[in-house]
Formats: sequence, C-alpha cells, structure tokens
Amino acid sequence: MYPLHKRRGFTLIELLVVIGIIGLLATVVLGSMSLSRVKARDTTRVSQLKTLETMLNLYFSDTGKYPATYAGGGAPTAAQVWQQCFGHSLDYIPLISTKYNITLPTDPKLDCPGKTYSFSYASNGTDYKLVTHPEATNTGLIKFMDPATDGGPDKCIQDGTDEVHYGVWSVGGACWRI
Repeated sequence: MYPLHKRRGFTLIELLVVIGIIGLLATVVLGSMSLSRVKARDTTRVSQLKTLETMLNLYFSDTGKYPATYAGGGAPTAAQVWQQCFGHSLDYIPLISTKYNITLPTDPKLDCPGKTYSFSYASNGTDYKLVTHPEATNTGLIKFMDPATDGGPDKCIQDGTDEVHYGVWSVGGACWRI
C-alpha cells in the first residue's frame, strides 16, 4: 500500500474564492467611506451657511442694510449674483471680509469650471440670498433647502422634495432663483 499523501497549502480555487471575498468587502467599505465624506462635506456647507448668515445679520445690525451686489429692487439677474468663481473668489459677499477682517469660507469641494460647488450671493441691500449645492440627497439638512429650487409649486416656501440648493436668505429673497 502506498502511504496517503498529506495535502499541503491551498488549492487555486480556494485562493481565488478568498481573494474574491476580500475584494467584495473592500468595495463595500470604500463605498461607505465615500458616502461618509460626502455627508461630511454637506454638513460643512450647512455650518458655513450658518456662519455666513450670522455675519450677514451682524452686518445688517451695524449698517442697516445687507452688503449689496446690485442697486434697486426686485430679483437679481445672473450678472448681479456674486460667486466664488468668476471673479469673486475672496469677496463673494462684498465688504464682509474687510469690515470684520475675516476670510470668507470656501466650499469644501470648490468646482469653479462648472460652478456647481461654490457659494453664490445676491443682495439689493434690503434683501439677500446665499446658496450652494449639496452633494448628497436626503441628508436630513432640509432646513437649509432653497425654496426657489425645491420642486414644489410655491417658489417662496419650502414645499417640495427635490434637494437642489442649500441656502440662507432674508424674507424678501426667498423667492429669488440664483
């Protein structure tokens, strides 16, 4: 009789199965980490909007008006909206940084060529609106959703479900689409 040979090591199929399982687990982990980063950037945006809203209200308390990007009343035209991109990277809210000696925050994923991820501001001195775009939907940060782009029938109140912009605004600026 021949002695039984002891099997040493793993077969090729066993190794491929283990590598496949490890690859699948790595994909799941990396995917969840990516979503966490997106939610963190959206949370940062909302926090920055709150800070900017406080600065705008402080400026209004000090001067009796908001920093204006155009004169007159009514909704702004595209040319009257100041953005981090297209010439207003450091002063997208005029006069705030010089009056309070601060640097305005930058969107955590600044995307100037498409201007999707940048802060946009418009004000006629009496009213204002400041918006940016979220990366994720249904993050629970609906309080800052822009009513002019929320997909509901009334563009002056939050009555829709589509998250398009995060924003802060004065009462008269709620209906503006910037």
